[in-house]
Amino acid sequence: MNRNNIGDPPWSDLALLLAVARAGSFLAAGRSRGVSTSTISRRITLLEKSVGTALVERGVEGASLTEAGRRLVETIEAMEHEIGAALRDLPSRSGILRGTVRLTLGDGFIAAAARVLERFASEHPGVDVEIHGENRVSDLVHREFDLAIRTVHGGEEPLIYRKLGAFGYGLYADRSYVERFGMPDKVEDLARHRIIGFSRAMGAAAQMQWLAQAGVTRFVLTANTFGGMMEGTRAGIGIAPLPGMVAEGLVPVLPSFKPKPIDVYLVAHPHALRQPHVRAFADSLGAELRNALKQAS
Repeated sequence: MNRNNIGDPPWSDLALLLAVARAGSFLAAGRSRGVSTSTISRRITLLEKSVGTALVERGVEGASLTEAGRRLVETIEAMEHEIGAALRDLPSRSGILRGTVRLTLGDGFIAAAARVLERFASEHPGVDVEIHGENRVSDLVHREFDLAIRTVHGGEEPLIYRKLGAFGYGLYADRSYVERFGMPDKVEDLARHRIIGFSRAMGAAAQMQWLAQAGVTRFVLTANTFGGMMEGTRAGIGIAPLPGMVAEGLVPVLPSFKPKPIDVYLVAHPHALRQPHVRAFADSLGAELRNALKQAS
């Protein structure tokens, strides 16, 4: 029973709280939702009365969530993902593949996904695909996304992991870098060269662990995405650990110095794979990546 006898809060007010959490202020939340700041404030106040506790701390610099507000927003976001997944899962009566596929993957795999999408869009014009290139491990358990390409096996229940293969990587540099700074003759020489790596947030990546074991501790450039590291390498800034499958045109550095290949997985929620349009795209994407990894090995 509700402590204040006001009744359960409507979903629209919960959505406004989510908008405030994402926007960081009543003003910005109101703009995103097309309502006035005063309306946002009044509705949030009513919501707080309904649940019996403060959810938002108001300040001159904006709005921030209380601990209770953060917990409630986490639940609202999970509900939002579930509702979105349910809508995407609605079957098509025509038998033609229709719906939306939400895919998350590291930016190093975007080119392969784009190749699949070009063919898939022609064959199945009723299917829309959303590609999110990011390094964080997204929440497939609660259907934030339908599919993911990952290089780590999280073992989450009930997710399905399909191993597609593995990619080898090594050290590469642009020819302009080699012309300016020469080539290291042995691993110990790397300490005297300009090395590019992932930023601290990606310090647990296999490439960074490999470099640490080789005694590399300083970096001329760090990037939080594979694309940033690749662009820095092609600009001649330094030497970077890169997959051989995307290093065309770059010069191999210490080619005999090779780490263990990194496994690649296609990950999905079983409910997502029951939808024909998601399963069809997953099969196409998996085949493309499996072939690309095999050719590069």
